[in-house]
Amino acid sequence: MYPVRIIYFYEGADTEDAFYRSLVDRKVYNIITSSSAEEIAAEFGQCMSGRTEEEARTGKRETVPASRKQYRASGLNIAVFGAEAKSGATYLAFGLAAFLSGAGLRTGYAEVAEKPRAALLPPTPAEVLTNTTDAGLDVNVVDFGIIDQKKINMSDRFGKFILCSGWQPWQEKTLAEAVFKITRTGHRIDLVFFPAPDTVRPRLLAKYTSKTVTVHFAEFTPDLGSQPANKGLFEALFKEWEV
Repeated sequence: MYPVRIIYFYEGADTEDAFYRSLVDRKVYNIITSSSAEEIAAEFGQCMSGRTEEEARTGKRETVPASRKQYRASGLNIAVFGAEAKSGATYLAFGLAAFLSGAGLRTGYAEVAEKPRAALLPPTPAEVLTNTTDAGLDVNVVDFGIIDQKKINMSDRFGKFILCSGWQPWQEKTLAEAVFKITRTGHRIDLVFFPAPDTVRPRLLAKYTSKTVTVHFAEFTPDLGSQPANKGLFEALFKEWEV
């Protein structure tokens, strides 16, 4: 669920050292080789920057691949829920917002939570709905966090509902309850599993696909807004607005 950054401390190493070269050859660049406290601090700061290891080496910033598909939307609100904690709702909402922005749509992101972590727009649904048009946005992706009936009622005017969930057997009771809460209101659901191995996907598709539920599978990548692996998923989620 969370970005992970591995840093190798190889103090005093020569950059021509065989082990050092073997790391670089495998595109591992977060390596601290300095001996002085000041230089170690500087190298550590570079390793802990917002750049990936590849970016630190090349200076190039990885982004969500621009979609060749074209989309049209106006004042669309997308609700993203998690069936339970750490289901991937924030991860997916960030990635989808980045993808839509890269596709040329004026896109906003808002987090609706008791303690918003990244509210870039007002963190209450009423304010979000009011400001989506006022701000000139084509799409607003709203991360509701863990699903409950109050949040579903608050998002009644949303054009798409996305529910994120794990796939383990002990998570299925919570998932079934979450699906029921949304479908009984008459809304369709895009159900996204994180990350389900190929061996269980046929079972999940057979169990959860219905007239009101479309099943998708997502992959985790280290950076929230940089998810090339999920480009196909984002295109599928937004296919209704493709032109």
